[in-house]
Amino acid sequence: MLDWQKRRLKEPWGVSGLRARIGLYCRCTAFLLVAAFIGAGLASWPTKTRATEPAPPSLNVTDPRLQRDLAGHWVLKGGVSVSLSPALIAAIERGVSLEFESIFRARQTRWGFVKRLVYEEKRVARLQFQPLTRLFYVFKGDLPVQAFDDLTKALRACLVVTDWRVASSEQVFEGLELSLRLRLDENALPKPLLIGALTTADYQLATGWLRVDYRHEALPP
Repeated sequence: MLDWQKRRLKEPWGVSGLRARIGLYCRCTAFLLVAAFIGAGLASWPTKTRATEPAPPSLNVTDPRLQRDLAGHWVLKGGVSVSLSPALIAAIERGVSLEFESIFRARQTRWGFVKRLVYEEKRVARLQFQPLTRLFYVFKGDLPVQAFDDLTKALRACLVVTDWRVASSEQVFEGLELSLRLRLDENALPKPLLIGALTTADYQLATGWLRVDYRHEALPP
């Protein structure tokens, strides 16, 4: 009897082929696992060429507080930091005006949870860039128009909180809940940008309502 006939009698038909397929499957699976592990390591490896997402706009107020000035009037104090998205900066450079709204309000708590609006002061500032003069102009109510050659300084002028006189000396704020909000008025944007403001965060710039500390003492000289 030939050797291959002897082997066939010892092993059932197809067992050797099945073993070969199982071995091939195991080797392929191991190869795929190693490739996936290496790919995950390379994906997490830091690289300078990877594209990064632009930072969203941000607006923050630090230590907002209400105090009396030397004349007895109520003024706000606090630091403001703001950064714009590339989309907002591009819009300004194209001549789009930005309107910023600052609102101070005082509410009274009734029955433990219902809050009644007692006092509110609102201020609107408009920022506009003039390509011919390369200057940023700030318009704030009846105040004289301010011109800046730097966007950061113009933004500070629009959103400055320090020394903002919000009420006369006769107004009483003791025992009331005081809050402040700064924001970019999205409704004042042109319609194409307004649609973008509703769908992306590139044009959304606001602090939300911030608690304002009440300090009865007057400011130091």
